[in-house]
Amino acid sequence: MLSFRRQPQIFSSFFHLKRKRFPLYSQPVFWFLRTCNACSFLACFCENRPKTDNFGFTYAPMTTPQPWKILSSETAYQHRWYNLRRDTVQLPNGLVLDDYFVSVRPAGALVFPVTEDGQVIFVRQYKHAAGKILLELPGGMFDAETEDPSEAAAREFYEETGYSVDAISPIGILYDNPTKDTSQVHLFIAHGAKLTGAPEWDITECVEVVPIPLAQVLPKIMAGEIQVSCSVSLCFMALQRLQEHVS
Repeated sequence: MLSFRRQPQIFSSFFHLKRKRFPLYSQPVFWFLRTCNACSFLACFCENRPKTDNFGFTYAPMTTPQPWKILSSETAYQHRWYNLRRDTVQLPNGLVLDDYFVSVRPAGALVFPVTEDGQVIFVRQYKHAAGKILLELPGGMFDAETEDPSEAAAREFYEETGYSVDAISPIGILYDNPTKDTSQVHLFIAHGAKLTGAPEWDITECVEVVPIPLAQVLPKIMAGEIQVSCSVSLCFMALQRLQEHVS
């Protein structure tokens, strides 16, 4: 039997032999690549193996995104401000989930309003879930089944700020949180914004109207002064649209 003290010499002789006959073996990159290849093989093997759930049922891995099938749906919680739906769904690989919860929310409308002198009308207000006073674009919720999105956008803009617009155009639709939320946010760019009346706030609202020069919108986003995701998205889209019109 080989003694423990002799093993380092044997290993040393082995690598010396490898370096002599095969110089590549002496390079660290050779052993690194061999390790990477082994890890890649194991990852690929594990990824494509059938998956087993907690009950011992085995399902083939999904290779192409496909819609889930809704087997049943029920209201888990209902309130005038919040509805929660519980779905039983079947995935394309046959797996059934009986507790997938979805927040059912109305559609939203958001406006990028530009005045004649190149100011963009923002609003600043307290957002309780975030626990912060945030700067964002004006907008609100509406019933997409009964109201036109552009009319809802103009109404919500006026109610928050007291401003009206000469023209309003759709610029896109975003999903706020498509994994757990049904809400779609309709985005608009508006021109000729001007103060024509008094805001019409709800009893829970207190809104500060903040005009910001067009040239300062992007720097404020990059400085972290505008943090609401849909407002950031609409700002980039609207600025791009305005740039296209200029060029």
